[in-house]
Amino acid sequence: LLVGRPEIEYSLLSINIGAKTNFNSESSNRSDKKLSVPIKPFSKSLKFIIDQDIYKDDSSATPFVIIGPGFAGIEIAFALRNRWPSRSILLKVKPGRKIPKNILKTFKDLHIEVIQKYPTCSYPALICTGNKAFEWIKDSGLPIDKDGRILTTNTLQVVNYTELFAVGDCGVIKDNSRPSSGVWAVRSAIPLAINLERICKGLQLNAWKPQKKAIQIIDINSSQSDSKAFIYWGSFILGPYSFLSKIKELIDKKF
Repeated sequence: LLVGRPEIEYSLLSINIGAKTNFNSESSNRSDKKLSVPIKPFSKSLKFIIDQDIYKDDSSATPFVIIGPGFAGIEIAFALRNRWPSRSILLKVKPGRKIPKNILKTFKDLHIEVIQKYPTCSYPALICTGNKAFEWIKDSGLPIDKDGRILTTNTLQVVNYTELFAVGDCGVIKDNSRPSSGVWAVRSAIPLAINLERICKGLQLNAWKPQKKAIQIIDINSSQSDSKAFIYWGSFILGPYSFLSKIKELIDKKF
């Protein structure tokens, strides 16, 4: 059912709608909502970033704040520094949150300031505080986990609904939970494509078991020839090195 148009009939449906930004109590307390934009959906945050491009070379412009020290916040900070050479960029973290020393050194080299308290003024901010499921999924009657993600079998079919598939941030395999992360979303693409083809041909579907841990590669400035990257594996971090950036590029192109 969609607003403003007739119902859509289907024989098979694959749901991969991602997620939206999880506004925690910290980020939702911002006084000026017009200056605080969630990273997801990205169409809105990209427009917000483009509107701020006029200050990219202005070191005296109002600082830009990124809320959330996770992988998303760190990578966005690097990307915006590459996009905005001179503007002041602040990364807001929770008190006590530890950022690896090599990340902190790179922030210092790139003039990205890490702060624990909100500035007294209302600065424009991009909120990167994790994901949450869309409300309509919770209201759909489909089986969901405690985080509102659609539960599927290991064939990526929704539990008790063999004509439905769900993958990416909006879906999770029952009894084989993995974080809501782009790594597992990417990994599910080929198993999904194969099973969609097999179900259309009336063939038995393949089971897929996602890896338990995933390597995270964070690029610093992918548009430059001297691009470097960090690699995370659990609590282990290495970098920044240029060969890691090249590995990330090869992985992305292969996908």
